[in-house]
Amino acid sequence: MADEGEANLAEERNQIKQLQSDIARKREQLDRLKQRKVAFDDELKERSGELNAIKEEHKFAQKKAQKASQYGTTQKTVEAETHFMSDEVKRFLQERIPSMAPPEEEPDNDVDQGVADVDATVEDPGKNLHDTVLISYVNFAGDKKEEDFKVSYRIDHSITVAELLKDACNYWGCSRHDYTLCKIENDEPKDLADHMNDFLQKEHILSPQEHSHLHLVRKLDMDQFKAAQERRQKDRKGEGEEVVADEGKKLMTLKHGLGNVTAEQVTEPFVEALKPWPGVYKLLKKRHRKHDTQKWLRSRLADFIIYAIMIIFSVSCFFCRTELEKYLLRYGVHQALVEGLPGQTTTGVSIDMRDVQTVAMAQQYLSGCFDYQLFNPDSALRKFYTPVGDLRFRVQKAKTRTCQRPDVPASLQRDCRYVEAADSSQAQTEMLEFPVSQLPLLEQLTAGSSGDPTLWKTSTVATDDIWGKISHMYSSSGYQFWFPINPANLSDITTKMGDLASRPVWLTSDTRFLAAEFTLANYHAGGYVSCSVVLEIAPSGAAVMQAVLLPFHLANTGGDNTADVLDIFRWIIFVGYFCLYKVWRACEDYTMEGQSGLRYVLSLAGLLDASTVALFFALQYTVLNLQKPGEPMSSSNSQEFVAYSRWASREEMRLIGEAVLVFLFTVRYTMLLRFYPGVYRFFILFFKSFRGGMYYLFIFLPVVLSTIFFANTLYSPYVEGYSTWVRSLMSIVSALQNVVNIDDLYNASPAWTFVFTLYCYLILFCFFVNGFLAITAYAYFEVELLEHSDPKYERWSRDQWLDWALAGPIYRRISGKEPGSSRKIGAAEDEEDGDDEGSSDEED
Repeated sequence: MADEGEANLAEERNQIKQLQSDIARKREQLDRLKQRKVAFDDELKERSGELNAIKEEHKFAQKKAQKASQYGTTQKTVEAETHFMSDEVKRFLQERIPSMAPPEEEPDNDVDQGVADVDATVEDPGKNLHDTVLISYVNFAGDKKEEDFKVSYRIDHSITVAELLKDACNYWGCSRHDYTLCKIENDEPKDLADHMNDFLQKEHILSPQEHSHLHLVRKLDMDQFKAAQERRQKDRKGEGEEVVADEGKKLMTLKHGLGNVTAEQVTEPFVEALKPWPGVYKLLKKRHRKHDTQKWLRSRLADFIIYAIMIIFSVSCFFCRTELEKYLLRYGVHQALVEGLPGQTTTGVSIDMRDVQTVAMAQQYLSGCFDYQLFNPDSALRKFYTPVGDLRFRVQKAKTRTCQRPDVPASLQRDCRYVEAADSSQAQTEMLEFPVSQLPLLEQLTAGSSGDPTLWKTSTVATDDIWGKISHMYSSSGYQFWFPINPANLSDITTKMGDLASRPVWLTSDTRFLAAEFTLANYHAGGYVSCSVVLEIAPSGAAVMQAVLLPFHLANTGGDNTADVLDIFRWIIFVGYFCLYKVWRACEDYTMEGQSGLRYVLSLAGLLDASTVALFFALQYTVLNLQKPGEPMSSSNSQEFVAYSRWASREEMRLIGEAVLVFLFTVRYTMLLRFYPGVYRFFILFFKSFRGGMYYLFIFLPVVLSTIFFANTLYSPYVEGYSTWVRSLMSIVSALQNVVNIDDLYNASPAWTFVFTLYCYLILFCFFVNGFLAITAYAYFEVELLEHSDPKYERWSRDQWLDWALAGPIYRRISGKEPGSSRKIGAAEDEEDGDDEGSSDEED
């Protein structure tokens, strides 16, 4: 029993060992299967990727084939028409050129029997060499009618090209130094000048498989043809393969001038259907279309962000520096001094400044309304404005000139003076002579005053030039004196206005300009107004009065401090981005395209960027180098009159410069939007209209100038708007805008006004002015015809937008694809077919 139990145990042990070995073997097999499964999974992923790529290519090919099939019927029609035209052209050429007739036709009587022999040689494959050759020579007679001559020669293996050329030239009586032989090879003439010593029966001269036909042409014509061929090849060198394919083959007519006719093949069939309308057909045939989204690939998201930031900063600086209500600040002074208020006058006579027409009326205004508003503390002006600083009176006189008056007796001749008191025609006498009776008034006037009314002085500190109505410009020089008008001592000088009005020496017949200059402070608004009451006197005695009111401020406000901080950020962006990074990047873009990097500097975008940078630097230079004047109260007792008109003008010009800077940034920002097809077409419309308008100006400007001359001749003595050339120009420009005072013209000249009005209406308004509208309409038609694109086809996919907006590494990390999809055409179409696979048909 014990032996049997041990045997059973041994058997059990063997079975256990066998099972353990089976388990180990199966585990090993399982591990191997797992490894094979991993390998199969990797291979499955790889094959799946290849399958997806093949599917995408298949879908893309189906899409292209579907689009190509849309034009199948039209393409067949065009091919049929082309085949018909080819047969007609061939038949026409065979009728006109006997040498191009079919081989079965008999040659003309005037041609030697050698032509028939040539045809027989071609038709008979048993013959390997030509024994005759046909030579064609085209000669032009004096009446421009061409005469086509032909002659055939019998040749053998010993005849060379040079010997045949000599015989042909002797036959027609021409010099072999001026003519050469050529053959037709690949539809183009081939000069045989380099093969003169070769035998004619050589295969490269007269091939047995071709007609034995040579042409006698002038060397000059052949050289011109070769030069033209080289120019065409050079022009086509930079064009794409599609453009080269579209040029088609050339049909050569070997006549005296070696002219050629090129048949261009247009890929779009509908263009050929427009042949009955030559204008539209030629316009479409010569167009060079590109994918609209590919034209402005230099526009980047960073450009949009930077220009948007600069627009925001510049607009903020503009509004921060215009916190002062300058219009209201100026309007209060204008209402009190210019328009005048009833009852507020010293003399009891109220005169509107705009109604002043003579010197006497100007004196009444100065001693009445002006004196009351400025010096009376109860006036409407003094309730809100305080005179500060000094009040200066300044005159300019015209100097004498030589007058040619031979018919006037010497006893009746008087001094002749210039019409205007310009820098070259202004009297600059060091000392004015006053009558003895005026000396007490002079002493009374200059008591407590600075300056000398008898001395001429040059420009004073911070005095700006004044634009006039009679004269164009008045400088800051002249005879002048000033006195303080601070509120503390106003009561001591209220009589000076009356003294000034009684001074006949200052307002004599040679006086052309009188200015009362002072400064008003409005502490409620926190600003000042530089005031100049100007009286212009014409040589005829007529006078014009105006007030030049320029609001300004001296102390920095909270808005000024904020704008100064924004200027620091603008400095960083201008120097770092516009002057360094953008210039480098733009030049690199042009260099990558095989162009000169300096092309960006001369491009429209480069010029706009340069103008923006220059304007910003000029504004900052003005701010940093302009010395701010002191407060008017502290400068009233100085030895020189301190004016604030130049400071006010520069403050105004600085704000205008900021506005122009915003305008340039806005224009540059809109230029970035040109990669949108719709915006791009509007830019093309603008440039085409502008270019056409510039050519149209060569016709329009002479007509306008003649109209200005005509109007000035008719109305210069009668109507103020046409009294000078400048005013005539402005009046005609206003007339082009349908702003014309016909009553004044009719009252001045009833008969001529009808002619002038009819001429302006028919010639200017109905024809020439509307010509600009016609140019714009034609440009719009041309742009829509040439640049229109299907939005569904031209749109970008989401992937393309991401590629355009993101940097390369970021785009690769997000999408897992290589950058560059935004530069590929048709990517949006591929995604459009995969609607069931994802969200690839999102709208751009």
